[in-house]
Amino acid sequence: MTAPNSAVPGTADTNDSNLANGDTACTSRHGDGLEGTLSAFDGAAKTTTLDEDDKNYVVNVSDNTVYEGVDNVASTADEFWGTNRTGQKLAIEGRITEGTLSADKITLQ
Repeated sequence: MTAPNSAVPGTADTNDSNLANGDTACTSRHGDGLEGTLSAFDGAAKTTTLDEDDKNYVVNVSDNTVYEGVDNVASTADEFWGTNRTGQKLAIEGRITEGTLSADKITLQ
């Protein structure tokens, strides 16, 4: 994903000319992504919600989603979803479309 043209920390920037179909890039003070707290975590269904400030995003993952553990240690999808992470802080890189965050990378904080 390319960096947004005029990113404001903690907001989604819709001015990136590489975006299409109403998608927005996620930006934060730690690069491309949103930081927040997980809620509604369901490891069996691989579903969760990211709460960032006053907004909640349904998080979608795919087989291509990269998981990174604490201190940049690689993690697997099974390790991530195998532990209840409700209330845990993390950063997610990806795209927001209509309140859904499609995760390219999930980093535990």
